[in-house]
Amino acid sequence: MLVAKKTAKKDERIIAQTKGTFQIIGKVTGVERDKYYVDGIVEKGKNKDKEFRSMNFGIKTSDNQTIYLRMYAVEPEFVWVIDNNPDNRKKGEKAKVDKVTYEEYTDKREAWQDEARIPLDMAVNLESTDPKASSEHFVTYDAIDYLYDNLENGMTVYVKGDLKRNTYENRQGDVVASINYEPRTIKLSDKVMDESDAKFYEYAKFKEEFILTDTELNKEEQSLMVYGKTADYAENLHDAVFEINYSPEANGLIEDTTGMSEDQIKKNKEYVDEQVSMKQRMIKAFKKLKYGTLLLCEGKIINKVIVTEEEADDDDDLFADLRGSSNKVVRDYITSMRITGTESYTPEKYSEEEVMAVLDKNNVVEDIKEDDEDDDLGDLRGESSKSKKKDDFDDFDDDFLESDLPF
Repeated sequence: MLVAKKTAKKDERIIAQTKGTFQIIGKVTGVERDKYYVDGIVEKGKNKDKEFRSMNFGIKTSDNQTIYLRMYAVEPEFVWVIDNNPDNRKKGEKAKVDKVTYEEYTDKREAWQDEARIPLDMAVNLESTDPKASSEHFVTYDAIDYLYDNLENGMTVYVKGDLKRNTYENRQGDVVASINYEPRTIKLSDKVMDESDAKFYEYAKFKEEFILTDTELNKEEQSLMVYGKTADYAENLHDAVFEINYSPEANGLIEDTTGMSEDQIKKNKEYVDEQVSMKQRMIKAFKKLKYGTLLLCEGKIINKVIVTEEEADDDDDLFADLRGSSNKVVRDYITSMRITGTESYTPEKYSEEEVMAVLDKNNVVEDIKEDDEDDDLGDLRGESSKSKKKDDFDDFDDDFLESDLPF
């Protein structure tokens, strides 16, 4: 039985809020559905009797992957407005941020937009694919209405936003962890979305902070499961699961080489071998990290539906006749946050006792050596956008044994 060794005061913060972001490009889908747009009056809670608006739609990043986005907002009382005009501040001075009433913001929004005084919530451009084109800025409550009027199925858009985790109890009484993708930027994109085009690549990325709690090697799946926790604004902790996959298929292997030259096949193999080797080194590095290490990792969002057909069983003549010419359709759902690199880490930032104290505070717990001075991340870094080197990661834990690794 694991019991917290110390209990925190309700208003004392132990674990800092962690943050996550995502970036995706794809085609808009789902605007015709019933719950695409919903508005009404909040019935309970701190926002009781206020008006709310919500939107739910998808972004199809490839033929078999769709990322579902959610927007929700109540009519605000106040709006944070930033003066984004560099002519209005001295060199090196930070942009001024003002808190104004929603009524004042609504009255002055268009004039302020022209003066580059904009709310901090959302930027939207559904008029031009030019990356330099100016965006309209909204509070989320108003952005939902604007998108309802202007967003269309089939639009190719770039979306950037916040990755929020949540924990809730479903109708069956099970505790479920979920991920919400909340847009902060939506812009038209001219990206090629035809998978038969050689220029196509899937763009679905995340970056997230989390507290490491455990790892588990799955040799059969050729992956390391990475378990952690994130902390929200209210210091609620949520389970987070990631993976580092070293299979050739997950690292760019082109299985159907029809039409490819020998040189192209060779280059693909070299690329895959390099990626697999990198992921294997990353796994060894992650296995050395101790409980409570704070990590900022980036990677790919995987939310795929793989559809295959199985031929009818000839042993069952009656069923074969009933089926006719139709084969059995099988759908395989693959969902994962696949780590490709680490941007930063703080070894043993939090103790297990501190994590347990936070869980206890929120009524969740009932029973219960670097060898490179210039790059302290080593193989944890992987494909991080700030990569400099890919040297081997030295020992963190003298008790670590590599005998359980297949490489």
